[in-house]
Amino acid sequence: MSADEFNRLTPQLQRYVGQFASDLGDAIKQTADQAGRLQDYLDAMAQYRGAAKLAAVGEAAKEAAIKYGKYVIPGAATAWAAKEIFSPSK
Repeated sequence: MSADEFNRLTPQLQRYVGQFASDLGDAIKQTADQAGRLQDYLDAMAQYRGAAKLAAVGEAAKEAAIKYGKYVIPGAATAWAAKEIFSPSK
């Protein structure tokens, strides 16, 4: 369920969905524990959370590059040209 879909639910349904997700997570943990793989599951979920955060940061950087690139690239080119023009000859 997307965040937009969730936000369109009534508060009561949002609580039900939250409780369902929590119960499902508990059941998965219990199953992993019974199989002797709880730590593997917890490690995998931690890695997933870390990757999701990095993906969000990457997306934000991409959006900023698109939004502000038209200012940064000409500015950097101008700075390079000025350095080349005004630097003493080597």
